[in-house]
Amino acid sequence: LNPIEEAEAFRRLEKEFGRKDLQIAKLTGKDRSTVSNSIRLLELTDDIQDDIRFKRLTPGHGRAILSINDKNLWPEARSRVMTKNLTVRQAETLAKKYNDRVKKKDPKTKAGESDAAYYESLEKSFSDSLGGFKVSIKYKGKTKKVEISYKTNKDMEILMTKFGVKTD
Repeated sequence: LNPIEEAEAFRRLEKEFGRKDLQIAKLTGKDRSTVSNSIRLLELTDDIQDDIRFKRLTPGHGRAILSINDKNLWPEARSRVMTKNLTVRQAETLAKKYNDRVKKKDPKTKAGESDAAYYESLEKSFSDSLGGFKVSIKYKGKTKKVEISYKTNKDMEILMTKFGVKTD
């Protein structure tokens, strides 16, 4: 079996037979971490799985790509790994650089979150604190803008009160 077929077999043992990683490891004579890492390969996009299936990439390369927090960067990482013929260690270093670059874009971004996910969570928190008004955060580079949507004049008065603006 190629690494993807093996991962699919492990996943099938999990789903159809209710086996846990440790049980699968004992059944197959593999380490639990080997089973877990194998199954994680199925989180990769189909094209990257195909690269592993057809030996254009190794499972180690796949795990390095998986470690990139922003999935939108996976295709670029895949391309760089393949065109530059990177080793697994070099691919891991590349993944770390991608993750560091995302963190540097906005220091408020929590580790493991893309900018989009970060601002989406801020929008939700802001909206919740305003009682459900729709909040949008627009960002481009260093410029950010907060938009609060409302429908009626009464809604505007409610917002102004929440912000402590007198409506005399």
